[in-house]
Amino acid sequence: MKITKILFPTDFSEGSVYAFPYAVDMAKTHDAELHLVYVNYDIIIATGLHVPHTSLDTLNRELEESAAKQLASFCLDQRKGINKIKTAVLRGVPYEELL
Repeated sequence: MKITKILFPTDFSEGSVYAFPYAVDMAKTHDAELHLVYVNYDIIIATGLHVPHTSLDTLNRELEESAAKQLASFCLDQRKGINKIKTAVLRGVPYEELL
């Protein structure tokens, strides 16, 4: 079996930082694409609000921008030597988005 893609979802926790070197090692060993993904739990889903509100849209956008910055710098020093890295910030229910 050829491994071509490795999914590394993160919540930026200490556990994620600890697990990241294993994903890097796998990516290097298999010359695979490493996909770093963060999922913002959708505020509308989390709160049960059913009416879209402009300030919620703004808050979601700000959360996504902040997560994108964090993802761009996440374990940056450990990424050296990986040729194929993709990052994505998604919105929704985390386990659903990751599946």
